[in-house]
Amino acid sequence: MRWRPPGQGNPAAEAHDVRVSARLGLWLATAFALCLATGLLSHLAQHAPWWPGRPAQLYRITQGVHVLAGTAAVPLLLAKLWSCWPRLSARPEPAAPRGPAAQRLGRRWGYAAERAALAVLVAGAVLTLTTGLVGRAGGAPGPFATAPTHHAVAWLTVGALAVHLGVKLPRIRDGLATPLGRPAPERVGLSRRDVLGGAYLSATAVVLATVGSTVPALDRVSPLARRADRGPQGLRVTRTASAARVTRVDARWRLTMQWPGGRHEVDLPGLAGLPQRTLRLPLTCVQGWSAHADWTGVPLVDLLAAVGAPVGRVTVGSLEPVGVHRSSVLPVERVRDRSTLLALRINGSVLDLDHGYPCRIVSADRPGTGQTKWVTALRVDP
Repeated sequence: MRWRPPGQGNPAAEAHDVRVSARLGLWLATAFALCLATGLLSHLAQHAPWWPGRPAQLYRITQGVHVLAGTAAVPLLLAKLWSCWPRLSARPEPAAPRGPAAQRLGRRWGYAAERAALAVLVAGAVLTLTTGLVGRAGGAPGPFATAPTHHAVAWLTVGALAVHLGVKLPRIRDGLATPLGRPAPERVGLSRRDVLGGAYLSATAVVLATVGSTVPALDRVSPLARRADRGPQGLRVTRTASAARVTRVDARWRLTMQWPGGRHEVDLPGLAGLPQRTLRLPLTCVQGWSAHADWTGVPLVDLLAAVGAPVGRVTVGSLEPVGVHRSSVLPVERVRDRSTLLALRINGSVLDLDHGYPCRIVSADRPGTGQTKWVTALRVDP
């Protein structure tokens, strides 16, 4: 069973040539590989207890690359689908009437399997990038879980891509090895170079338009950047107090600390009366934006020592009543690190309610989802 080359001899089909598709596929595969590698690092940073606290900029860089590579992949995917469309919709030549029936049946099943894997690849790539963009914008409303869907579909797409590369590798190799050549004099519409240049410029433009979210120095020249200073006290807020259903903090608020064989409570003046430390640390959101702020608070290890608690893994509880962000776990290595603060102030001012008043966790190179706000309880497990 062979493909009928679509538009063979038709000058209008030059832009749909395999040489164009192969080069676009190489760029797209590079963007997807960067997304996969940095996505795995993001997952580890959020869930692996051994994720390092140094260098402090590590998560900021990896998550920024993840978001920018995914953004660049959008125009590349559209260009790739457009260049391949005649081949995607072309029908194969009928199987030769001669030959064993089993051989003809095998060819039909092989064609069906290849088409099915291709359908999964296209649908998965579109859904992966769509959920990524939705997540970058703050997530889908309602019960739809954007992050788990994004994670699951990404793995499905990787598997389908591996099958596709295995089937098409000879054709891809030939397409990359063949020079683009000069545009045919009688061509109609875009040339091969026009399509590749347009795709490259589009990918570059969307990256430059959003890179300010990750690189603050380019913030003002990136029109689509999610600026980190659009929030109270000069720092962006992804999840507000009202969204977390924390509308007020009772004047009788106490921080409760528990450990095997002990318990202690301290109020806000008591926390403020302990030796404070000010550190300039980045706050990085899984949506890709990041910013530095001056955080002032009590190093968590010093707080435990002051109340006679042992050093161990700490489970942080929040005033947030429900949801995945109402608690987080700090491994013992993080607790021992004196850059892990129970912060009371930001940029010299008392925390705004949206920033986690009365206190929040701030830890170097930790995703924003793990910097628990509105802290009300600490449980130590040696």
